[in-house]
Amino acid sequence: MKKSVIFILLILIASIAIIFIIRSYKSKEIMSLIVLVEEKESPLDSLQLEKLDIQMEDRVLKANFLLKNETAPAIFICTGNGEALYEWLPVQKYLFDKGFSSYVFSYSGFGNSTGTPTETSLYEDALSAYNQFISVTPNSEKRIALSHSMGSAPLHGIANKMEPAPSKLIIHAPFSSIQQVLVEKEITSTTFQWLWPNIWNNIDYARDIRIPILYVHSKNDQTISYSHSQDLQQAAGDNATILLLEDFGHNAIYKNVSDSLYLPILDFINH
Repeated sequence: MKKSVIFILLILIASIAIIFIIRSYKSKEIMSLIVLVEEKESPLDSLQLEKLDIQMEDRVLKANFLLKNETAPAIFICTGNGEALYEWLPVQKYLFDKGFSSYVFSYSGFGNSTGTPTETSLYEDALSAYNQFISVTPNSEKRIALSHSMGSAPLHGIANKMEPAPSKLIIHAPFSSIQQVLVEKEITSTTFQWLWPNIWNNIDYARDIRIPILYVHSKNDQTISYSHSQDLQQAAGDNATILLLEDFGHNAIYKNVSDSLYLPILDFINH
């Protein structure tokens, strides 16, 4: 009897160890989906940007801050995968022309930021960047946080840790969870998705956020289905609204900077 119990325990321990090894490997596979790009020169480098360093314990992040004036409303931006600061300069110029200050940062390993992205570094980077954003906008009449695509993970994750909290969140083209993305991309199946650690699970965070949220998604998004925003809105409940666009692509938020895209977002901010 004792031998059989010991045998069962050994099998159980071995199974747990194997699952742990598999999930650790799968976690590395998820991180391999991150695309790192270098900074490039831009005609908009002539903007009166303040180029900032965010000193972390073992890395230095880079950020661009464009001040409209001391009291102007200010927007904190979490970018997406495979993006660099120069790509967001048209957004910063547009927001400046509309009366907003803006702050954009690069995650660990992105652009000219040092370090290597990890499962948790997105959250750590975003919270440190937000703290700096607060320090450079001490007199702003209003602060708003905006994210795009992969940036929805850190923004959801730090939403209840941001002090002082932004008045509103704008979350563009988000995913509900990394597991759901992997299933839709046919990297795994619903049967085996549990083997992939759900390291970025936005839908769980959305349930607890009390800041008003606007989810923005295009029905024409071929990268992440707008159903993700619908699921997130449902999870957030009455705290969230959704804006479904018709003709924009996944990266329209910084590649198609126009009134047709941004005016409904600015209307949400201003009312």
